[in-house]
Amino acid sequence: MRKYKYTNLFGIITIPLIFICIFFAGGGHGTYTPIAAVFPLGFIGIFLDNERIATLFYIFAVLQFPIFGYVIDKYGLKKALPFIILVHSLLVVIAFLLKGDF
Repeated sequence: MRKYKYTNLFGIITIPLIFICIFFAGGGHGTYTPIAAVFPLGFIGIFLDNERIATLFYIFAVLQFPIFGYVIDKYGLKKALPFIILVHSLLVVIAFLLKGDF
């Protein structure tokens, strides 16, 4: 259990983040900015035409934080954190560019 400390922590944190993002989306009448910033892979999946590929992006969106935690557990916080920040930032930029307005 101790071996996957960040994987477990980020997996648990994912659940309230999903609910917070859904709350701000307001059933389609709110803002999608939190979803694009927190779960960019899922947001990118919205813009894909193929339903199977889009579903895969949604699954990756839910798993992205546990995957980030696993990378931290595997390589250490100091080595993995810059990589994770870079990857997440690039995905957020792509999501906002696809969205069209900031």
